[in-house]
Amino acid sequence: PLFADQGDNAHKVWSADYVGAEAGTGIVHLSPIYGEEDFVLAQENNIPRVHVLDDNGYYFPEVAEQLFALMPWVDSTKPLEVWDNNKNIAKGLEKAGVVWKTEYIRHEYPFNPRSKQRIMYRAIPSWFFDVQGSKPLMLEQNENINW
Repeated sequence: PLFADQGDNAHKVWSADYVGAEAGTGIVHLSPIYGEEDFVLAQENNIPRVHVLDDNGYYFPEVAEQLFALMPWVDSTKPLEVWDNNKNIAKGLEKAGVVWKTEYIRHEYPFNPRSKQRIMYRAIPSWFFDVQGSKPLMLEQNENINW
């Protein structure tokens, strides 16, 4: 596997309420870093979370190198972009004989209404502040701000 040494919970089949056999096989891939439901399932089951994409949606070079080996028909002199290569990666995995079944299911992605570009969900370190206790003081201090 691409990430062979990821611990006991990395290469297992997990069940989840949001996956069913009504449309397809009932088996889907898991992307804990790139989907909210997958992230929660990973947290609950100690499943490793591995970043494979940079801030612009390109596979990190060490990941792309291994994917290019599966896809000799793809130009390996260019960065490997996630949206444009899903089908190439699936085809490469099929040709390598490591996929049981591939089925394409179209689903909606969120997009930026200004640029019309798809939005890539990605887990990143974040800070959150509880400002409720400071809210009255902040509202009071708004009177002293020159907007």
